[in-house]
Amino acid sequence: METISQEEFDRYAAKWLHVLTKRSSGDLQQCFLGANEVRMPYVSFPIEHIGWLISTVGSHHIEARFLVMSDGNDQKDRFVLALYAVDARGIRISAYYLAKPPKPAQLGADNAADMNTVAEQVPHYMVKKWLEYWNEAGELTPEMFVNSYGLLQGYTFSVDDFMKPLFNSQPFGAQELRVGLGLHKYFSALHYSKPTYTFGLVLRLYKPATPGEAGAVETSSEPFYDMSTPCPPGF
Repeated sequence: METISQEEFDRYAAKWLHVLTKRSSGDLQQCFLGANEVRMPYVSFPIEHIGWLISTVGSHHIEARFLVMSDGNDQKDRFVLALYAVDARGIRISAYYLAKPPKPAQLGADNAADMNTVAEQVPHYMVKKWLEYWNEAGELTPEMFVNSYGLLQGYTFSVDDFMKPLFNSQPFGAQELRVGLGLHKYFSALHYSKPTYTFGLVLRLYKPATPGEAGAVETSSEPFYDMSTPCPPGF
């Protein structure tokens, strides 16, 4: 398990905002590339870690925040998602839990068909389109990480969005909660004549393939959860 201090969180959160405000979008493209230089379709948390997060006494909401950290292997800046619990007043009451990126084998060109298959399994057509927009976007631009309140710093989820997958994963095993990366397509009040694409997150429970199992693939029949609100506004 990897957790970070408040000082580290502040530094990595500031780095995320710095990447978004650069004139060139090159660093933004780079931070979403995985180990094989393929765009990350998701990040994940072991289901046990989600259990610890939800177990925090007084939890009212779960905050997901965007960070940029240097990769330990090649020292390149990478996008990282942090989760933490807040109380009814919006005060943090848990540690900062860091997501894990997809494994290199899951991001190779040979697995492109597998990622498409996973997208086909999404039970909600709207969510399927969000994931497709993300995977098919030719270039990520800072405008995709902005809403009418400013630069996107993260999302706020109801505790129930994390509680529901736990009911479907008892007893805890090798399951993981995947946070899919997507783009919402819509027509905003300001740009009503052309579509706006905005970065978003969706949650789903997955059961990783058993190591050594012939033809094994990682699948899920569970629904996606996306009842989040952006930050800003919010906590």
